[in-house]
Amino acid sequence: MTQKFRSVCPLSSSLELIGDKWSLLIIRDLLMGIKTYSDFLKSPENIASNILTSRLKQLNDYGIIYLVKDQTRKNIKYYYLTEMGKALLPILAEMALWFEKYVHEEEKPISQHLTNLLKK
Repeated sequence: MTQKFRSVCPLSSSLELIGDKWSLLIIRDLLMGIKTYSDFLKSPENIASNILTSRLKQLNDYGIIYLVKDQTRKNIKYYYLTEMGKALLPILAEMALWFEKYVHEEEKPISQHLTNLLKK
């Protein structure tokens, strides 16, 4: 998908692609092993189904994720990160570590998990 951006600034344009809360949380959940629509809905942040549908489509259109339909249950789709999506891991890990360092100093499992993924 060819994306037109409002700004020539790469940070601004990156935020257009992935900068909203829900897109980042979907990417986080994919990194944590969540793969299905129903599992995304169980996330503790309580994403609304219409927003989840919209963000999954947007992330797919941008090439950050892709989906595979279940061969036996046609209504089930599995979502995966593309290489471009996987490349966001260090950014999300650093964001989590930044939060823990400057805002809430207690280590959280999410940042530890993301940091462990970085080491692989």
